Amino acid sequence: HAPQALRAGVSKEVIEAIRDKKRPVFEKKDEEAAYDYVTELVTTKKVSDKTYQALLAQVTQEQAIELTTIAGFYATVVMLIVAFDVDLPDGEKPQLPV
Repeated sequence: HAPQALRAGVSKEVIEAIRDKKRPVFEKKDEEAAYDYVTELVTTKKVSDKTYQALLAQVTQEQAIELTTIAGFYATVVMLIVAFDVDLPDGEKPQLPV
């Protein structure tokens, strides 16, 4: 999804860090809050009030709901790819959410 992220204004450095499974250095507070929120949700299967409030300081509640929905949809697609051994372009391997 790197091309879409670039078009949306995410820097190449942030995209590369995420691709390399490293925490990016963020210049935009909304991107950092979204990253922290989704990372915590995926890794712990819950989100602390502190992380949620940090997200809401940067985006609307509706946007937070959309972000959560997108993260869940992405996880579902990855599980389908893995479960049905779908061929990926360029020999890429799916990466399951933690």
